[in-house]
Amino acid sequence: MTELFLVLLRILFPLDPVARLREITREYLNWLVTCLEDPAKLNDFLTNPETCAGVEAHVIVIEHGVQLLINERARQIAGLPFIYTERLKLVLLHRAKPPRKILARLNRAAALFDNLERLAHRRAHRMQRDRANNSLRHAATLQSTSPMLRMVEANHRALASLSAQHWGRWIGASSRRDGGGLFAQPRGPPLTLKIRFQKTSPQSPCD
Repeated sequence: MTELFLVLLRILFPLDPVARLREITREYLNWLVTCLEDPAKLNDFLTNPETCAGVEAHVIVIEHGVQLLINERARQIAGLPFIYTERLKLVLLHRAKPPRKILARLNRAAALFDNLERLAHRRAHRMQRDRANNSLRHAATLQSTSPMLRMVEANHRALASLSAQHWGRWIGASSRRDGGGLFAQPRGPPLTLKIRFQKTSPQSPCD
């Protein structure tokens, strides 16, 4: 499923690695939210410390991925070349935070993704202002005539063309280790997450 999805993105966005990353991040978010909307899996998340730690690990990766996406989209808006940055790897946590805090972090990451364009434009303006105030102008311009700078820009384009396989490893790392991921295969419903808890001990949503 992951390989087919990456091939589809290469067809839809052949020259836009940021758009491919955006759709991969969207799919990752939708997958985790869909898992937590399932009553049985939600109850397992609330009652099983190991499952809770696994969910928090995914949330940490999503947070990191959304921040990188905002930065890379800002560079695109500012006219800077795309530079591939290695994504955070999924790490098994030995002790998870309370479920309420994990869900709050996931909601914040989803809110950042929903405001991607506004946040990226704000960061792009800051990048352009910083470059204008920097008299040294270390960054290579798109019309540079220096052979060395042209070589750097060519390397950036080469990295962009190879980045899809890295994205596949970023999302599929846990699936290869545990034989199928934390819960289920990714799906793509609308991204919503509004879960409330009572102060009493958690019970199964199916009761």
